[in-house]
Amino acid sequence: MFKVELISLTTPVRNFVLCNSTRSVTEHNIRLNGQRVLDFVEYVRGDYAKAFDQGNRRNVLSFDVTRDCDWEGRLFKDAEAAFAWALEQDAVLPVISLCRITLEGPKTSKTYWFDNASVQATQLNQIVGVAHTYNYTINAGAISLTRPVAT
Repeated sequence: MFKVELISLTTPVRNFVLCNSTRSVTEHNIRLNGQRVLDFVEYVRGDYAKAFDQGNRRNVLSFDVTRDCDWEGRLFKDAEAAFAWALEQDAVLPVISLCRITLEGPKTSKTYWFDNASVQATQLNQIVGVAHTYNYTINAGAISLTRPVAT
């Protein structure tokens, strides 16, 4: 199982399930790019520069998903309803949120948390009947195995 949820930081708290799939993670075209912010100091007449880790992390997660329902799990009635939902989703997605990713295999289950997550891009690729295929790109801070304190 591969599940991606955004948890709003506003009151009332609301969950947005971007992906809830029983398919293997290999079928979702997942891409993860992690960056660490470093400062480099070059000393006068020094042989080597020195790197200082600033502690800032940036992770960009991108994945494909096929959707056939809205945020509450209600199936789309027709292709027009699916497209209308696609046009309206940016208006309701939180700007900054927590992102929870749950991976379940035959023998293990793990949950990962992305702090300060934001949906950077949504890309509607295709509508087939009432289902549509999407690509989501989430820009976030550090990845953690424990739920971070929301700030």
